[in-house]
Amino acid sequence: MCGIAGYATDHTIDKNSLFYEQLCACLDDIAHRGPDDFGIEVKNQALLGHRRLSIIDLSSEANQPFRSKCGNYTLVFNGEIYNYVELRNQLESQGIVHYTTSDTEVLLNLLVVEGERCISKLNGMFAFGFYDSIERKLLLVRDRFGKKPLFYNYDGSSIVFCSELYPLRHFDKLRNLEINQQALSSYFSCQFISGNETIYKGINQVPAASYLVYEAGKVDTRSYWRLNEIGSSAISFAEAKEQFLELLRDAVKVRMRADVPLGAFLSGGLDSSVISRLMLEFSDNVKTFSMGFEDASYDESSHAISVADVLGTEHINKITRISIEDIKDILKHLGQPMADPSVIPFWELCKQTREYVTVALSGDGADEILGGYKRYLAANTLEAALPVLPGFLSSLLDRFVPEGYGYYGNSWLKKLRLSARLVAAIKVDGRLSPTLYLDREKSQLLQGIIQKESQSAIDGGFHRPLVRRMMLADMHDYMKNDILVKVDSMSMAHSLEVRSPFLDYRLVEFVTALPLEYAIAGGLQKRLLREIARDMVPKTVINRPKHGFAVPVSKWFATALKADFLEYLDQAPAFISKCYANRLLKEHCCNYKDHGLKLWSIFIFLLWYRHYKF
Repeated sequence: MCGIAGYATDHTIDKNSLFYEQLCACLDDIAHRGPDDFGIEVKNQALLGHRRLSIIDLSSEANQPFRSKCGNYTLVFNGEIYNYVELRNQLESQGIVHYTTSDTEVLLNLLVVEGERCISKLNGMFAFGFYDSIERKLLLVRDRFGKKPLFYNYDGSSIVFCSELYPLRHFDKLRNLEINQQALSSYFSCQFISGNETIYKGINQVPAASYLVYEAGKVDTRSYWRLNEIGSSAISFAEAKEQFLELLRDAVKVRMRADVPLGAFLSGGLDSSVISRLMLEFSDNVKTFSMGFEDASYDESSHAISVADVLGTEHINKITRISIEDIKDILKHLGQPMADPSVIPFWELCKQTREYVTVALSGDGADEILGGYKRYLAANTLEAALPVLPGFLSSLLDRFVPEGYGYYGNSWLKKLRLSARLVAAIKVDGRLSPTLYLDREKSQLLQGIIQKESQSAIDGGFHRPLVRRMMLADMHDYMKNDILVKVDSMSMAHSLEVRSPFLDYRLVEFVTALPLEYAIAGGLQKRLLREIARDMVPKTVINRPKHGFAVPVSKWFATALKADFLEYLDQAPAFISKCYANRLLKEHCCNYKDHGLKLWSIFIFLLWYRHYKF
């Protein structure tokens, strides 16, 4: 796990170039991603920079930029190739000699021997740059699900790239960029920026499951993998259960390959409990970590402690507290607005975990691939009734029904309101998930801003059940641009590597090919996972309703954050309606409507705009 950055152009550059100096500054900004080593390689028309966090082969011989023995090829690599041992054996059977035990050298040799064809063989999380100085060609490659970030700017002749967005401000040509209005609209709809755009015009992300080729001043983006055969498998549930467990067990096993201490996040929920239990099959001593809140309605740390006692892991738990300075630090690492409040406890969880281990396994991805969100159950129930349900039901509830600040999972009213917003999102706004601001609400908040944004398309999806389309959309967008952004940014801010066994591409291909009823049936979610868990974790874990990593932002805006919100709102840019934002705050503070997440999205944007917009 590391940080990478670089620059390529169509003319010769050297260490005296201004771009070399700017790249050094950029790499200094991502030192947290790689505190163990630093390096820059100059190759005729390219600069490749690297910050190393040593995980596999801790020797200096495995440092990067990693060069081929002939000197013609250079690699800067962020991530892990979990099947590097098997790939190494294949290469050595062809006479290829390795001089380190790193996955980096295996990846370089694969690229030299097989070129772009080898990318589909990789099982891992990765973003890397590979430069061929003979062809003067740069490849920028990103893993199948976008676990590892890779931002870039292409100006028609040269290209700049980096693992994080904010450090790109060091390049002169990227200062004073315009805000991307479609991305801004997307942010207030989804709480994150959808697709491959960023908050800035001119800076994008290399798409997941794709690679970008830069050659002779031109760029071309190509896909190397896509999910197909959705729901096509005809195997029995018993066979599916057996194969699923075998794949998940191997996914955990290969993610425990490391030359540094590792542990696991344990919330006490089903996903993380199963991962922790499987880790114990390959290690006698597993450390687990959790985070709690002072507000009991949001705190599930007691469940984590209880599960850890049963499993026999060495467990560490901490209560989190918020500060404005923490939120600022979080935004700096995100680089752009993202209004998922769970980044706060996750930031604290990663900080605590890094005191003990360098690698942590997590349960991320299980909800998306196995049908774990409550909205999937709601959609399963609502689909047949959608044609007759009124799209204005949400606005009626908003107008006449008051609510409090508690966790939505404990409130039937908030569940009803969420279901109504899902109906409105599908029927009125044409979306596949509830939105933070419906289009009619967003038009009141944003003044003079484009309201409609592009959405990730699921090819051929409309013949599939609504729940299946929602799950696929979440995998392509919500998981990639919210969940995995949170995991990568917050963990790497503390030099911690997080690995997600449920996102092993073999496992994902397998479960998405299964019939939908193997995931959701009879009001039961994650059916397949619950079945294999019966012999692995306590029954209380299997039967306990999903809680989620929720945060009491609603109470914060009625107390600790109210004054800060008003201070930042006072200096809001002209396109944010102060009148509308103040109305939300007034309704919220009188306990009439819970606008906690809406206020949080405004607050986060204003914090970012004042402190980190470049």
